[in-house]
Amino acid sequence: MSLNTQAILDAAQAALLAIETAADLEALKQVRIEHIGDRSELARANQSLGKLEPAQRSEFGKLIGTERNRVTSAFAARELILTAERDQRILEEERVDVTLRDLPPWRAASGGGGGGRGSTVPPAASPTFSLPLPPTQV
Repeated sequence: MSLNTQAILDAAQAALLAIETAADLEALKQVRIEHIGDRSELARANQSLGKLEPAQRSEFGKLIGTERNRVTSAFAARELILTAERDQRILEEERVDVTLRDLPPWRAASGGGGGGRGSTVPPAASPTFSLPLPPTQV
């Protein structure tokens, strides 16, 4: 990349467009490699600053620094959005219904079963006792 203002601005604009159009985190990872990584155009422009005269180095260094900050800020913002979307999608897909549907007969009636409150143990067969009634007085 030759160092000129328009080339730096074009590289930054291309990076911003790629960040904006990344549909998911995997695509954004590829954008990082191509537009933010060590082999990106902006990184190569930054590396070539050492070959410039001090006056030009200062001018281009500020421009490159500003554009790299814009790109990395846009990347971080997009990453937050895509991460939130992914997390929301996972929450919806992996939602578990914990309501009880078909209760066994001994749980469906009020009071539950024979094993105590909230027990899943069916009630034991209760023997029927009949006590003799006292004689009625006339």
